[in-house]
Amino acid sequence: MSLTTSRSGRWTVRTYLIWLVLACLLPGVLGALALFGHQYRQSRAELDKSTMLTARALAQATDNHLLKVQAVAQSLATSAALPSGDLARFHQQGREVLSQVGLGSHLVLRDAQGRQLLNTALARDVALPDTPEPARVEAVLGTGQPAISNLQPGSELPLSGMSVDVPVHVAGELRYVLSIKVPVQRFQQMLQSQGLPPDWFAAVFDGQGTLVARAQAPDEFVGRKVAAGLARQLEQGAEGSGEFTTLDGVPVFSYFSRSPQTGWGVAIGIPRAALIDDMARTSALLGAGIVVLFGAGLMLARLIGRGISRSFQALSDAAGELGAGHEIDVPDMHIREADAVATALSSASRLLRERSATLRESEMRFKALADNIAQLAWMTDRHGAFQWFNRRWFEFTGMSVGEAAAGSWGRYHHPDHRDRALEKFRRHVESGSPWEDTFPLRGRDGSYRWFLSRAFPLRDPSGRIVSWFGTNTDITEQLDAQQALHEADRRKDEFIALLAHELRNPLAPVRTAVEILRRLGGDEPRHDRARAVIERQVGHMARLIDDLLDVSRIARGKLALQKERCDLAAVARQTADDYRPSLETAGLRLHVRTAPQPIWVDGDPVRLAQMIGNLLNNAGRFTERGGQVEVHVEADAGRRMAMVRVVDTGVGMDAELMQRLFDPFSQARQDLARSKGGLGLGLALTKGLVELHGGGVAVDSDGVGHGSTFTLRLPLAHSQQLDCAQAVDRLLPGQKALRVLVIEDNEDAARSLGELLEMNGHEVKLAFDGESGVVAAHQFRPDVVISDIGLPGEIDGYGVAQALRASDALRHTCLIALSGYANDQARRRSSAAGFDVHLAKPADIQILERTLASL
Repeated sequence: MSLTTSRSGRWTVRTYLIWLVLACLLPGVLGALALFGHQYRQSRAELDKSTMLTARALAQATDNHLLKVQAVAQSLATSAALPSGDLARFHQQGREVLSQVGLGSHLVLRDAQGRQLLNTALARDVALPDTPEPARVEAVLGTGQPAISNLQPGSELPLSGMSVDVPVHVAGELRYVLSIKVPVQRFQQMLQSQGLPPDWFAAVFDGQGTLVARAQAPDEFVGRKVAAGLARQLEQGAEGSGEFTTLDGVPVFSYFSRSPQTGWGVAIGIPRAALIDDMARTSALLGAGIVVLFGAGLMLARLIGRGISRSFQALSDAAGELGAGHEIDVPDMHIREADAVATALSSASRLLRERSATLRESEMRFKALADNIAQLAWMTDRHGAFQWFNRRWFEFTGMSVGEAAAGSWGRYHHPDHRDRALEKFRRHVESGSPWEDTFPLRGRDGSYRWFLSRAFPLRDPSGRIVSWFGTNTDITEQLDAQQALHEADRRKDEFIALLAHELRNPLAPVRTAVEILRRLGGDEPRHDRARAVIERQVGHMARLIDDLLDVSRIARGKLALQKERCDLAAVARQTADDYRPSLETAGLRLHVRTAPQPIWVDGDPVRLAQMIGNLLNNAGRFTERGGQVEVHVEADAGRRMAMVRVVDTGVGMDAELMQRLFDPFSQARQDLARSKGGLGLGLALTKGLVELHGGGVAVDSDGVGHGSTFTLRLPLAHSQQLDCAQAVDRLLPGQKALRVLVIEDNEDAARSLGELLEMNGHEVKLAFDGESGVVAAHQFRPDVVISDIGLPGEIDGYGVAQALRASDALRHTCLIALSGYANDQARRRSSAAGFDVHLAKPADIQILERTLASL
């Protein structure tokens, strides 16, 4: 029998065990032959015993090899390259470790879906086989425990073998499965190294009874199930002997042993014919030297066992030191496997030292970073008790280290906010959710500054909170800037309202004077043209003021809609009819296409007409003479939406303009003459109004020179009702003369309005302030009082209304407010003061006349 040694001169554990078995059994067999003569039964008993021990030793050797592979896999699973995702480094490290331990195998790294991420049998840049094995991966990840497989057909490489699979933890979770592939040649070599007689049968089988290695004809029988007779014997126990016929038809006496730990086993079969002859021949030849060999075997077994025990005791001591976190220095081992484990332990110790150094370096970097960030930073334990503050905290507060240790940090919080902030932080510590709050902190100069404070929990790999890290960011300047913006916005709104009022006041007498000129008439065409120019420009100016105010109200959320059930098609037709004269005057053709049935929406009819009018006005401004404008109204029942499309053949627009078209004050480029005019508010106002209705607006154009299409989308109403009231009342017949008192501090506006009313047959009296207006009302007893709101003196327009409503004689007089203040707040206040109607300057003469006619 030859002894197998490694190139380094160290014997394997299997060689030591074979020598130990031979040293113990061979002298016993020889002694039995000498003591009992050529007694066949005793010789057979000794052979049974020795063969069973050989099978048991081979099974133990198989177990040791599998557990060694498992230990190497578990050691590699702790590599620092896996958490960092450095697979190239892990590929190299795996090859080196497998080469060092002499396994002659390769490793495979898989993700949770069973896909290969790394295979050391292949070069790093070679494409990996697409052979996912989710079942094996799920089994390991499900239990979190290593697993030793049975014989497997070749997948990663074209050979059969088995694998040892271990879970890999990354950041506290099971993320990968690391497998070391062991080819069947390893077990075949183990059988061949035993030096069994050539006619003996020997085999290694896995937990399912599949042959992994066989002494005879392995190429033919490896991968097949063991013989039926052996399978029945295996069902009766983990170890035993018996008779059966091999797969190739040879009757044998069998001896088998199966490991309870891995389920793998070894079977040795001695041909029946050879057994009888060999037993007799061996007993006769070896009987003479039984006493000498028995003693020598015991001595040799003791010496060999002592060497094995010392090696594994050294490994056990080293593993204990490593587990305690100490550095280890494992001496050289005389057993190759033990030396490989010692090398792995030394590598693990080196990695532990490197991790400790990295952790210390990381901690130093963290403190350096935390001390130099702009925020005040701090840490608490898992219960919320403060443990550390950065340098910025001490610089800002002036707190000493002693005060921090004594827990005096609370006195730097503003007393009005301290209890609230700490109570909120306590609740977040209990729930484990990130915390955020805003409160002032006192600096070393005694002044308070506002800080945005945030904290989040730090967790260990198991998910348990171990501490909290927080920062305080100074936001005093941001809050001051925000307050300044609010103040500027408030002043802007006040300025716009005042501007509108001041602009409306001079427009009122201009519009009235134009109406007077129109009614006076004349034969001079130039007068008519001049009057028409003034009338158009006044209307344009009034429209600009209204748009400016509406956009401001929408931006502040203060524009209220007066919604009712409306037929959108009817509103569109009426609005188109209103704009038809101006479009036709500009040389454009207008076509309206609506559904024959009503299209009901819930909306403000005035605002609906205003939106459609804005789109028609926009189309008229940017479509050249001879062009065409179309209005389409339709309903999409599936999407529950009504749509109004205004299509023109005008100048069109590019993509850049379409992106900003609905922004306030945004317009297409114009020449220096600004022939198109406008402030760029109409489309922005349309967008705001349609969104208040729950809809939207979009624009589409094929480019400059290809026209534009604007689409309004509004939700359909849920039920049918009668058509809404029209946006503009019709004139009422049968108007009669009224006694009208006009109270207006702008004398031009008062006199021109009075003159116009007198031309309509009304009796008019004027007053230029609130006090004289109240006196004139009691003397004149008017049917109607038209009063400005902003009047000089101690009584303004609201005071005039309250005074007249308090008089029994004037309680039923119709009060009309005529003011440059026309927002919702002004209208509500005038109504509360007692006014019946609120008109904005400059008043539309037709609306004023219809109002008077309705009385």
